[in-house]
Amino acid sequence: MANSEWILTYPSGRSEYLRFEGSDHRPLVTSFDPRKKRTYGLFRFDRRLKENPEVKKLVFEAWHAHPNLSVDLRLRSCRDHIARWSKNQQLNSQKVITTLRDQLEEAMNDDTSPQETIDSLNKALLTAYQQEEAFWKQRSRNLWLALGDKNTGFFHAATKSRDALNNISVIENS
Repeated sequence: MANSEWILTYPSGRSEYLRFEGSDHRPLVTSFDPRKKRTYGLFRFDRRLKENPEVKKLVFEAWHAHPNLSVDLRLRSCRDHIARWSKNQQLNSQKVITTLRDQLEEAMNDDTSPQETIDSLNKALLTAYQQEEAFWKQRSRNLWLALGDKNTGFFHAATKSRDALNNISVIENS
């Protein structure tokens, strides 16, 4: 994307393509510092974890580990513990859904599979779909709020489109 003059002017310039997220365009980040800086992502609590007994125990232990710390340091400790736990668990609901789908397909094709197994796989798959939906609902809301605070045109357009969807223009009888 650069010609030789640009490279001579900015010898430490580097470009990186980011992932497609929320758009069909790929963002391009260009930096001019030769040293790679370590950045930390914004922490957002995943609502799917609120009923997880492991996470509840983890938060309890992190909160009470140092009772003399201030509230903000205790919250930071909880956040760090949750982030570390999530990274180790590698919670990827798409993998879970794919695995459960394959298991269900296998059980349905096998005539010797008991109905209880098929029912439990269906129930587990439904739960996985609900968790995936909750994740994307939370994420889309966060993106909407973040973009809405910075861009009033977007905020008003999103509000108008939601009003249009919620509006009943015609009621028909049988």
